[in-house]
Amino acid sequence: MDNLRTNKDGARKKLRGELNLENPAGAMEDAVSGYRKKRCSDEWINTRLKGVGNRLIFSNTMADTCNTRPDFAGATNSGYKEMFDMVKSEIVRYLGLTKAQARKMRDYLSQLALQGISLYEVAATQKMQESGRILTRKEQVRIVQDCAAMVAPSIHNLAAYLGIDLVSGKKLIAE
Repeated sequence: MDNLRTNKDGARKKLRGELNLENPAGAMEDAVSGYRKKRCSDEWINTRLKGVGNRLIFSNTMADTCNTRPDFAGATNSGYKEMFDMVKSEIVRYLGLTKAQARKMRDYLSQLALQGISLYEVAATQKMQESGRILTRKEQVRIVQDCAAMVAPSIHNLAAYLGIDLVSGKKLIAE
């Protein structure tokens, strides 16, 4: 119990993970409930949950197709850089997130941004799987970067058409 209170050796996170494995439906309900408390729309919640699933498949594929430990941060930041012209730390600053909020940064992104990320991560997953070989960290990062670069123009065009800031989803002031 003391380990949970002090979070010694990541005890709280480990317990939360074990509980989620034992009761995934309950974990899903908790997530949805939390998003509803933040007044997120059902469409945004659906997009976010699909993105979480896609990210899990993406992460597993990176682990399965890499010749060493994958460069998750490098791959993630290369995708963000192509999509938003910012890496995670810059997006966190742009959104004005606290350290605690930064850990779940995607919870604060627009629905369109989440869709764009999900699209390039799904494409990168497919490309890595279809390579039929073990990849280097550099090759994986490049695949993510290439996929994000292909998706980014369309997502930016949609954000402009909708008159929203791609990252936050806030309406832009008409000129």
